[in-house]
Amino acid sequence: KFENDELPNKPENVILRKWFPQPSVLAHPNVKLFISHGGFLSTTETIYHGKPILGIPFFGDQFMNVKNAVKAGYALSFKVADITKDSLKSAIMELWTNPRYAQAVQQKSKYFRDTPLTPLETATYWMEYVIRHKGCAHMRNAGLDLNFIQYHNIDVFVILAAAVVLLVTLLVAILRKLKHLLFGNSKRKGNSKHSKKSKLN
Repeated sequence: KFENDELPNKPENVILRKWFPQPSVLAHPNVKLFISHGGFLSTTETIYHGKPILGIPFFGDQFMNVKNAVKAGYALSFKVADITKDSLKSAIMELWTNPRYAQAVQQKSKYFRDTPLTPLETATYWMEYVIRHKGCAHMRNAGLDLNFIQYHNIDVFVILAAAVVLLVTLLVAILRKLKHLLFGNSKRKGNSKHSKKSKLN
């Protein structure tokens, strides 16, 4: 995917397009791996089609998605700043030639595909379910009926703030009491000794 129509020094085997049908590309048997930013949809489509990932995350959930893919054994990850010609080539060859990455993602693809209904059938079923039951009021999320204070947890924050204020107040009172007990007695003893000396003189 590239927004410009031309790229200087473009190799003959590189195709530039502003848009590609990504699922169709991933489904092609000649595709051996997918270099991706690690977005949720890209990761899901890659798992579905059983292709290893070379993840280069940029922001948001991409870092976690790529991290999970690496942990699951079907991806390698790069930081943009760390990419060099040699490191990129090495990572591509590792994903391409080491069968463990393809085996891991193909097993995950089997889990992903093993469902009683296809995604289209699932969507159709639930749309018809909602129509049959006239909007499904019984499945309405209770969170939709929360008032402003409940929705934003203001009552919880007020209680927590009050607890913190109470704790600080008690701590200050205890410290003052200790100070009075420790240093107050010393002052009284000092004053008492001074008074006795004055009487003797």
